Amino acid sequence: MKSFDELTDQEVYDLTDEQLEYHKKIACAEAGAPIAVPPLPERPVEPELHPDAMMYRVNVGWSDSLCFTTMEEAVVVCTAINAGCRLNTRSFGSGKTYVVENREEVKIESKPVFSEAYYKKIKDEAEAYSLKKKEYDEADELRKKAIKAQDSAIGWITERLETARENVRVRMEQESALDEYMNLADANVEVAYRFFVKAYGQPSDAIKEHLRIVYDFQVPEPEAAEAGEEAV
Repeated sequence: MKSFDELTDQEVYDLTDEQLEYHKKIACAEAGAPIAVPPLPERPVEPELHPDAMMYRVNVGWSDSLCFTTMEEAVVVCTAINAGCRLNTRSFGSGKTYVVENREEVKIESKPVFSEAYYKKIKDEAEAYSLKKKEYDEADELRKKAIKAQDSAIGWITERLETARENVRVRMEQESALDEYMNLADANVEVAYRFFVKAYGQPSDAIKEHLRIVYDFQVPEPEAAEAGEEAV
C-alpha cells in the first residue's frame, strides 16, 4: 500500500473513511502520538445541599437570642416575652434572667439549617464527589493532551486532504467545461481547447491527461501554441 504522501489527488479523494483512518494512525505512530484517545469517564454529579431542618429564634435581650428546634418551644418563650413576664433563661442554658418591659412585640424568626445527621451524610457524599471529580479532571486532561498530540501528528494529512478535494473539484469542473466547449465547437477539439485556455489559462497535468485520453489531443507546448496563433 502506498504511503499517504505518495497518493495522487484522485487517490486521496477516493479514500474511504476506514482507509483515511488507517493513514492517520500511521502518522500518529510515526510521530509518537497516541493512536487512540483515552475514553472520558462519566462526569460525576455534584450533590445538592438542601437544609433538612428548621431553627426558630426568639430575641430575649438587646443582643441575645434563644434558638429552638421546634416551633412549640419558641412559641412558649415568645408568648412570655410579649406578656412582659420575667424570663429565667437558666433553664434554656444561658444562665441569665430578663425582665421584659415596654418593648415592641417579639416575633419568631425561622431559618433552614442542616441537622447533624444530614450534615455528616452530605459531607461523606461531598468527599466522594471531590475524589471522583479529581479523577475526572485528570482523565479529561490526559484526553486533551492526546487529542492535541494527534492533531499535531495528522495536521498535514488534513491539509493534504483538503487540497486534494479542492484540486479534484476544480479538475471535474474544468473537465465539464471542456465537454461543453466540445459541443459548442462541433467536436473540434482544437477550437474547444482554445476556448478552454481563454477561460482557464494553461491546463494542469490532469487536464492534459484528460484531453489525451478522452479526446486523443496532445496539448501543444506554450511556445508552439503562441507561434500558431501568430501565424493565424
